[in-house]
Amino acid sequence: MRTATARRLECKPLPPVLYMALELAEGTWKLGFTVAFGQRPRLREIPARDTTALLREIGDALRRFRLDEQTGVLSCYEAGREGFWLHRVLEQAGITNLVVDAGSMEVVPGRRRRKTDRLDTGKLLECLIRHREGRGLGRKVWSVVRVPTPEAEMRGS
Repeated sequence: MRTATARRLECKPLPPVLYMALELAEGTWKLGFTVAFGQRPRLREIPARDTTALLREIGDALRRFRLDEQTGVLSCYEAGREGFWLHRVLEQAGITNLVVDAGSMEVVPGRRRRKTDRLDTGKLLECLIRHREGRGLGRKVWSVVRVPTPEAEMRGS
């Protein structure tokens, strides 16, 4: 008769990362940055589609959180009006980005949800951290959208 041997699972800590959530509106974009759960996010606002300002704010956030310039950045935004060009810009800059389906984000049933850009940015950051750390608590955090090729996006397929 064999006896089961419990193996000790070793979990390596995840390397530090700067989390960034983008709330994209027609005129301005709200940016939220953090490095961990429970930490008050650094919130910034930039003109919509100003990628120079976006990259500058990322650099400022890395310095603010005392992170090395080589530290990875993990970002997300909800699929919508901007399409996927921003995803491509971020990826080209070495930033790992997720485009998420807004309708797939979990909502607590029966609870009325207040809606502000600050709260939405905070919720995106929370979900981004949970997604990376695998803390879905038995529930799906959200659905990540498959980013089409530029050609497929132009065709609308």
